[in-house]
Amino acid sequence: MSNLLNNTANAKPIDASAIRITPKNNTAPDTDRPEKGGEGGVPAVSNAEFLAVLFGKLNDDELVAICGKAGDPQQGGWNPASISELAARCPSDRNNYFNCSTFNPTESGTLSAKAANFCRYHLIVLDDVGTKVPLEKVAHVEPTYAIETSPGNFQYGYVLATPITDMGKMTLLQNACADAGLTDNGAKGAARWMRLPNAINGKPKYHDADGKAFRCRLTKWNPDKCFSEEQLFADFNLAPPSPPSVSPLRKHRKSSRHTIEVSHDVFVQKPSENPIVSALKANGLHKRYLGDGRHEITCPWLDEHTDQIDSGTVYFEPTDSYPMGGFRCQHSHGDQQTVKNLLSKFDINEQAATHRSEIRIVPGAIDQVQKAAEFILSETGKVFQSGGAIMFLRKNPSTGDVTTEMGNDATITTALARNAIWTQISKQDKKGSRCDPPVRLVQMLLKANDYTYPPVLNAIARQPYYHPDNGKLILGPGYDQSSGIFGAFEEVPSDISNATREDAQVALKTLTNLLSEFHFESETDRSAAVSAMLTATVRPSLPLAPAFLTTAPDSGVGKSYLNKVIVGFAGGEPARASFPKTSEEATKSVLSLLLTAPAAIEYDDMDTSFMPHGVLNRMLTSETITDRVLGVSKTVTVRTQTFVIASGINVEPERDMLRRVITIRLAARTEDGIGRSFSGNPAEDVRTKRATMIAAVLTIIEAWKNAGQPKSDVASIASYGDDWADYCRHPLIWLGLPDPAQRLFDQVDQDSQGAALGQMLESWYKIFGSKAVTVRQLVRYAFENEDSLFADALQEFPMHDAKGINPSKFGWLLKKQAKRVVGGYRLLEDRADGRKGWRVEKVVKVVTPPSPPLPAPAEVPV
Repeated sequence: MSNLLNNTANAKPIDASAIRITPKNNTAPDTDRPEKGGEGGVPAVSNAEFLAVLFGKLNDDELVAICGKAGDPQQGGWNPASISELAARCPSDRNNYFNCSTFNPTESGTLSAKAANFCRYHLIVLDDVGTKVPLEKVAHVEPTYAIETSPGNFQYGYVLATPITDMGKMTLLQNACADAGLTDNGAKGAARWMRLPNAINGKPKYHDADGKAFRCRLTKWNPDKCFSEEQLFADFNLAPPSPPSVSPLRKHRKSSRHTIEVSHDVFVQKPSENPIVSALKANGLHKRYLGDGRHEITCPWLDEHTDQIDSGTVYFEPTDSYPMGGFRCQHSHGDQQTVKNLLSKFDINEQAATHRSEIRIVPGAIDQVQKAAEFILSETGKVFQSGGAIMFLRKNPSTGDVTTEMGNDATITTALARNAIWTQISKQDKKGSRCDPPVRLVQMLLKANDYTYPPVLNAIARQPYYHPDNGKLILGPGYDQSSGIFGAFEEVPSDISNATREDAQVALKTLTNLLSEFHFESETDRSAAVSAMLTATVRPSLPLAPAFLTTAPDSGVGKSYLNKVIVGFAGGEPARASFPKTSEEATKSVLSLLLTAPAAIEYDDMDTSFMPHGVLNRMLTSETITDRVLGVSKTVTVRTQTFVIASGINVEPERDMLRRVITIRLAARTEDGIGRSFSGNPAEDVRTKRATMIAAVLTIIEAWKNAGQPKSDVASIASYGDDWADYCRHPLIWLGLPDPAQRLFDQVDQDSQGAALGQMLESWYKIFGSKAVTVRQLVRYAFENEDSLFADALQEFPMHDAKGINPSKFGWLLKKQAKRVVGGYRLLEDRADGRKGWRVEKVVKVVTPPSPPLPAPAEVPV
C-alpha cells in the first residue's frame, strides 16, 4: 500500500488515480474504464473509484484486499492481493471481488485476508437481494451502492461512517441483519468477499445462449451516503443485538458477561472492561482495538516524542506470559516506559491490572468455592465438560489442530491459578492472604460427574457443519451452545445455499478428479470413496456413521495414499493406531483415542481382518461409549463422532463388522508387477485447497436438499438409514453414482453363504481329513469329481470364470474364511508340498459349567 498512501499521517484517503492502470487491450475492457455505464442515470464508475469511496481514509499499513478469478469462480481457492494490484488482478472479464474488512499485515509484512488479521470493517453488504431477500424489505433505505451480480439478484452495500474495529460489534451487526432476513446467512464473517461492479459472474448457470458470462451492473450509486451502526439498527428495525459466539481460542474482547450465583463473600467478579483500557479511554488516549488483546493508543508521554508524532504505541492485555499486560512505544523512551509506569500514571494497582476475578476461600463455603472455580474455568473459553469429565481444548502449535485433553491435577490447578486471584480467609485474618488453589478443591472437581458452569462439548468440527437437530448449515467458527459443537475453523466463502444440480455436478467433478489416478475394482468402489470424503467432512454432524476399509490384492496400489486423500476432508490430524488384536486391547485404545476427540481414527496396513471387538461395534453403532479411564479411578462417557478408516491387503470385515464397514476395493498391480505411480498429488491438493474441497462436499449436499431431498429406492441400513444416508449416500445416487453402500450389502449377502461354507468344509474333511492341500489340488479334485458334494458346494461361491474355478479367487475366499468355525469345522492355513496350503480341522466342543450369578448391583442414589 506504500505506493497508494502517503504514510506521513495516520489516515489518508485512497487516491483512485494513483492505482496503476494497465494499457487497454483488444480482448478485455480496461479495468479503470467500465465497459458500460450503470442502470438509468447511474454513472460509469471504475473499480478503483468504487473502492476509493468505500474505504475512504486508511491508517498506516491498513490493507484493502481484492481478488480476481477467471472462468467459473467456484473452482480454485481465494488468492487475495493488495489494492495496488487491482488493474492486473481484476480486469473486467473476470469474477472480481473485494473484502468488506481491511487487514493488518502479517509478521512478514504480507496480506492475508483472515479473521486473525482483521483491522477494520468498513461496510455491510446485504446479499441475495431480489431473490432470497424481497426488494421491499430494503427499498426504504437507499444504499451507498447496489450491484446486480446475477439476473435479478443484487448486493446492497452500506458504507459505515465510522469503520468498526471491534470484531464482536461487527458480528452483532451481521447477525442482526441475517436474523431479520435482510441477507443470506453466508454473507457474514470478518473475511467476506463481495463483487466489484466491473466484472462478470462466470458461473456456468448464468451463461447466456451464446455461452457468454453474465456481466455485473452497478444499478445504484450514492457515494456520499454513509451510515452509523445506530442508524442501520433504527432504519431496518433490527432486533437489539445479542452476544456473539466467539471462538475461545482467539482472544477477542467480550461484549457481554456471564452471571454467577455465588456469595460476594466468596467471589468478587472482575470489571467488564480491563481497568487500563477504561483509563485510556477516559483520558482520550485510546485509538482503536487491533485484535488479539492489542490496543493502539496515544502515548501518555507524547510530549517526549520527536515533533510530538502520535504513532507507534500499543498496550496489550494480560496473557499467560505477561500477567499484567504490556506497553510498547516505538519512540526513544520505549525502553524506559513500561506497563508499570502506565499503572502508576493512572494510579492502578498491580492486582487490578491483571484483570482477574478473586475467589476467597471462606471456611464452611467449599460448595460456593467449587462453583466459583467452575465459573472461572468456563470463562476461559477453553474448558468444557463432556461425559462427566472436565475437558481442555488444546491447539497443536505445529499442525494447528484442535483436540481435547481430559483435565488432571496439574492442568486444572494451573488454569485456576492463571485465571483468578486466590485469597485464604480465616478468623484471624479477615482481609486474607494470597494463596494457591486448594488441593482439596481440585480433587472435588476431578471426582465430580457433572458441573454447573462449563459448557457441554459434544464434538469438534474442523469445517462448517450441520446442526444435528435441525440440519441447518453452521458456517461460523467457535462454540455453538445449542448443538454443543465447537467449530475449529476459519470462516470459508459460502455461495452454496442456492446450489443446484448443475452446481453439484461441478462439485462432484472436483472430488472425482482427486481419484482419477486410482484404479478401483468397480465404479461402486469409486462411489464408496467419494462417500468416504463426504462422511469425513460431515462426521461431527452425524450421530452414527459406518467405517471405511480400503483393501487390495497386493501392495503398491495406493491403499494408504487413498486413505490419506480421504482423511484430509476430516481436517486436523488423524489418530493413527495399530488395529487391536484383542478385545481388551481394543477397549483401552479406543477409549484413549476418543478422549482426544480426533477428526479421524486411521488403522493403516492392517494384518488381520476387521475384527468385531465389542468396543469397536459400539463405536460404530452407538453415539457414546462409557468405560473406566486407564490409570484413573473415574468412569467417563466419550462421544463417537469420529471418522474411522482402515487399510490392508486382502483385509475383510468379519461377522458383526459386515454391517458396520463399507469396503473400497482397489485393483491389483499393473501387469508388469510394478506398483501404481501418481503424476499428480491429490493429498496435497486437499491440504492446500481444503476450503474448495469442503465447499464441493457441502455444495453436493445443499443441492440435494434444495432439490427436495430425493431418495432412491435402495435398501435401508439399520444403523445408518437416517442422517448418514441423507448426507453421504442419497445425494451421490441422485447425481448418478452407484450406491456407495453396495459393498456392505454384498458382504452381508456373502455371509449368508455360511451354509455352503459349512457344506464345503464338511465334504473337504471327508475327502482329505486334516491333511494340508494346495488350492490347485482342490481345484483338480472338483474338476475330476464334478458330481461330488464338494464340487456342488463350490458352485455357491462367486469364483468361477469361463475356464471354471479361478484359483486366485478360490485362494482369496479361503484367506477370507480362515480360522472361522462353521458347522463344527475350522479352516486353517498350512504348508502342503512345500507350498502354501490349507487344511480343515474338526472342532471339539468343550462343555463348561455355567458361571455363578453376578452379585446384585449396588444401590445408586438418584
